[in-house]
Amino acid sequence: MLKVISIIGTRPEAIKMALLHKYLCEDDKFTAKLCSTGQHKELVSDVLQNFKIKADFEFEAMDYNSSMAAQMAYMLGALQKLVEEEMPHLIIVQGDTLTAYCGSQIAFLNKIKLVHVEAGLRTYNKWGPFPEDINRRYIDMVADLHCAPTHSAKENLISENVKPESIIITGNTGIDALKYISNSITQGTLNVDEKLKNEIDALTSDGISVGLLTLHRRESTIETMLQMLQNIESAAEDNSLVIYFPMHPNPKFQAIIEEFKDSNIIRCIDALSYNIFVWIMNASNIILTDSGGIQEEAPALGKPLIILRQETERVELLDHSFCKLYNPNTISSDIKHLLNQKSKPIEIYGDGMACQKIIDGIKRITSF
Repeated sequence: MLKVISIIGTRPEAIKMALLHKYLCEDDKFTAKLCSTGQHKELVSDVLQNFKIKADFEFEAMDYNSSMAAQMAYMLGALQKLVEEEMPHLIIVQGDTLTAYCGSQIAFLNKIKLVHVEAGLRTYNKWGPFPEDINRRYIDMVADLHCAPTHSAKENLISENVKPESIIITGNTGIDALKYISNSITQGTLNVDEKLKNEIDALTSDGISVGLLTLHRRESTIETMLQMLQNIESAAEDNSLVIYFPMHPNPKFQAIIEEFKDSNIIRCIDALSYNIFVWIMNASNIILTDSGGIQEEAPALGKPLIILRQETERVELLDHSFCKLYNPNTISSDIKHLLNQKSKPIEIYGDGMACQKIIDGIKRITSF
């Protein structure tokens, strides 16, 4: 049997890797274990509960959050000890986080095969997203199997001289997770927040549109975020839009909470569990985000989207009229245009079968 360790540390990684790990555990070709580095410890644990799994190993990366370098040093040491004890044949990492970067370093330094889920995304701007674009480039340099979500991601890899036979186009595992959780909510096996549901139902019955906003990128300063939120608040008021803003747990966001605590337009709320977050995405008329994963989920749900960045590595979105990059000069008219659009779900980032395609790819590179 092939010994596999999947390494996650953040909530987006947990969302995109949970089902893959679950399916690996159910396949008799693998002995699969899950390691959480602890970048978002509580948020990761909450996500995993939705999929009825838990981490086999948990580290404490958040205790070393004084700098990226300190956190990286801690994770490299902890992961090195783990692979010496477990001696896996294969390591799987997802995306572009510090956890994924450290997992790929450990795989390379110990000559362990590496699978990169969500390979090939690029802006070719080392400062945005920071440090993620550089993390991705390194991971793809050392990966043995590149699971590209789209054709454009594959083309990026080929342009960087990655061997075509090491690349498979899978779609994104985040879409698998989204479909799984949406079905669980529909079937009643996962609950929704009744108080939040009643509040949103009341707004909708009054003819008020509902938006969902997330904002957390490391490269954004509090000052730039506040300016952006002020622009969004004014634009939302122009368009009879109320926006729910689940707060990232990072303490630096306290200034934003203070600024908007009395706003009835941008409503700061506590971070949501993943199942509630999926529900509110479905309930929203428009989504505004700087998150990579939500850029993929919005079109899968048929939701108009404003990307709160100057550029995106998910370039396929820009070919569609339901998506706009943030522009402070046109934000009000952009919201109006998007709210008036009749959008429908579109499978830009996969059909919900990415996990199985990845498992088939792993069997191929490991001679199963």
